[in-house]
Amino acid sequence: MTVTNPNPIPVQVRVVCIMWEQPPPGAPQQMLAAYPIGDLNMVGANTTTSVPVTNPLQNNSQNCGSVKVYFSR
Repeated sequence: MTVTNPNPIPVQVRVVCIMWEQPPPGAPQQMLAAYPIGDLNMVGANTTTSVPVTNPLQNNSQNCGSVKVYFSR
C-alpha cells in the first residue's frame, strides 16, 4: 500500500484497516474491528512511501471496508 504526502514538510503517520458489519437495510453500520497496517511511518515532503501490510491483514486485506491514514507520533 502507498501513502502520499502532498505537504511541504515531512509527516509521521499510521495506517489502520477498519472492518464494518453488514447491517440490514435502514440499520446503522457499526465498526467490527480496526487493525493497524504497518508501524509508524515517516512520509517525506511531497513524496509517496510504501507501507507494508502486516499480520493479521497479510492474508485478509480484502475484508478492509476502510483504510484510514492519520498523523501520529
